[in-house]
Amino acid sequence: MSRTRESEFNSQWLLGGNPGAIEQQEADGQKSFCKSTDLPIECLRKTFEEYVAILESLGIKCGEKHDIFMSVELPEGWKKVATDHSMHNYLVDDRGRKRAGIFYKAAFYDRHAHINFETRFKMQYDYDHFNVVRTFVTDGDVEVFSTEPVKEENGRKRGDTRGDQEIVCAKWLIDNGYPEHEDPTKYWD
Repeated sequence: MSRTRESEFNSQWLLGGNPGAIEQQEADGQKSFCKSTDLPIECLRKTFEEYVAILESLGIKCGEKHDIFMSVELPEGWKKVATDHSMHNYLVDDRGRKRAGIFYKAAFYDRHAHINFETRFKMQYDYDHFNVVRTFVTDGDVEVFSTEPVKEENGRKRGDTRGDQEIVCAKWLIDNGYPEHEDPTKYWD
């Protein structure tokens, strides 16, 4: 969106000219972002240097920073894909696998973007109505390992049982040849 159009839009919104204007600005921002050659500058839980190293190891060439984004060149077949929510997108590889989640809020009053990389193997949790938790490992969308369901006992903080089960899942991943399962660049091919 050009700066002139953005200023007109902001003025209309502030004057009450269009009650759905912010949602439309976010939807337009998502479309524009997904068509662009940009990725966010901010990466959750990584320094910028660590982030760039991950991008380069995935075959993504980094360019100039501008505003909250940087220009990139994605490998053949990789693309950004919009979700049904205007602030959430995915970076997918040439096989259609989600390699990163991307948040982009395009509203003029709170513009923000960040990326968070996916790992091949993920730990997920299944709670029932009776405080019984089961932790399981997925490879993509396929469950490959599960702990036995455990009832969280009175006196334990919620999540303690889940933490114990995460240790069991991590041990299973290591024992089955995936010691670097937390590295988003490992085990995809």
